[in-house]
Amino acid sequence: MRAQVIRAIAACLLLAPAAANADGCAIEGGQIAFGRLEPMAQGEHQAIGMITLRCDGAEGSVVRIGLGAGNSMRPEQREMRDGEHRIRYNLYLDPARERVFGDDTHAGSALTLVLSRAGAPLDIPVYGAIAGGQRLRPGTYSDQITITVDF
Repeated sequence: MRAQVIRAIAACLLLAPAAANADGCAIEGGQIAFGRLEPMAQGEHQAIGMITLRCDGAEGSVVRIGLGAGNSMRPEQREMRDGEHRIRYNLYLDPARERVFGDDTHAGSALTLVLSRAGAPLDIPVYGAIAGGQRLRPGTYSDQITITVDF
């Protein structure tokens, strides 16, 4: 008997264009790779990704980072897709995966930071989780999430 494997690659984090500003911010978002999932997995499957933020603003400046909803159009119910097949997952602000990382316009909270050093890189963890108990079909699943930075 051959086991079927599902590969879930979630959340290619993409930067939303920001207005040009002398005190600008640059952001890098990578992938949150969940790796291979077992089709009958009952427990939650977790992964961690990173957003790197570098702002030229003055020390003490406030920066707000929001994540879009992706495929689902609802940050509280994100989904990765492979054609017509879907896997429910979400992105969180905290390691306990209780606070959905969103943009404050729907469910989910944006992250507000105060710059401690102008120009210094700041690594922001993004915690991902795929809900257990889903009927998973073999495939490569993905979603694209827009990162918005207000400064």
